[in-house]
Amino acid sequence: MSAEDGKSVSLFSNSEEVLSRKAEVTTDDETSSSLLLSPEEKLDFFEVVETADWIKKNSFDRVALQFPDDLMRDSVFVSKELEKRTSVKPFVLADTSYGSCCVDEIAAQHASASCLVHYGDACLSEPPEKLPVRFVFGKTAVDIEDYRSKLKSLVEQDAEKQRTKICLLYDSSLSHYSEEICRATRETFGEGVFDCALIAPADREEKKEEEKCSSSLGRRVPVDMESLEDATVIYVGTGRSPLLPLFLLSHPNCSRVVQYDTRNRTIASEAPTATRQLRRRLFLVEKVKDANTVGIVCGTLGVRGHRIAVDRVKQLCQLAHKKAYVFSVGKLNVPKLANFAAEIDIFV
Repeated sequence: MSAEDGKSVSLFSNSEEVLSRKAEVTTDDETSSSLLLSPEEKLDFFEVVETADWIKKNSFDRVALQFPDDLMRDSVFVSKELEKRTSVKPFVLADTSYGSCCVDEIAAQHASASCLVHYGDACLSEPPEKLPVRFVFGKTAVDIEDYRSKLKSLVEQDAEKQRTKICLLYDSSLSHYSEEICRATRETFGEGVFDCALIAPADREEKKEEEKCSSSLGRRVPVDMESLEDATVIYVGTGRSPLLPLFLLSHPNCSRVVQYDTRNRTIASEAPTATRQLRRRLFLVEKVKDANTVGIVCGTLGVRGHRIAVDRVKQLCQLAHKKAYVFSVGKLNVPKLANFAAEIDIFV
């Protein structure tokens, strides 16, 4: 990750380049389906009525709306509809400090927001402060009958049904179909299927206590997930979603994956992309072992526990007799880290 010709790369963009830059918005992703929706359908897709009721019920007067890049084009429509229903003029966070999946509490604090509405996919990381947050994932369509028939067909060809522990995982934009997806899966695999349902950060500890489960990536997981020798994941979502690779990286004991792509309506009994990423992670673990100087990159300060994580990595580096430096860079990109590549062997 070295700079070209040995020269350092500027941390800041040229002012003229910033003003003349054109934003590129992709329209072929699943979340871009809002382009084809009518105004009435957009009200449902973005849960405008429910969000307006939430704002009025809690008497919020400073409302921040956080959109990912691929839904930013709908921000004006949503903002106007909310203002019409609440008499509160919301403001849009046009550029997040880190990833769009994280709640940008820092930007919301700069605007003295009393609440934040997060749109699109979310990692459900818990923010450090108790800022009221409402998550609106959107409503992606899924053909339940097609999923059910293809799942049964796959089981007839394979002995997958005999697996002991099966975890059902689905994209957050499919959470409104959670009951139908879970019912269709249990018709094939039995009642032993564990539903890795979403858990909001505010309800996490209470849910874990009530339902006798643990949590991972903002979702329910079995209490004995880490001790399982073998587990199967049934994933329903798009092939581009980072959820499945992250889940498999967090739980390497999941040796088998059944993946149903809601966009292409295809099903497969393995996930080669996730497998490659898992192998790459193991390769990078070995690279960390060989490194003498480690750069600890702190992308966001808006997640609870980030200091504990950084301190833990620093402690491990000290025990392994490695030098460690901490960097806070916001959004990650190659030019930023290239400024320090000559002194740092690997970034974590």
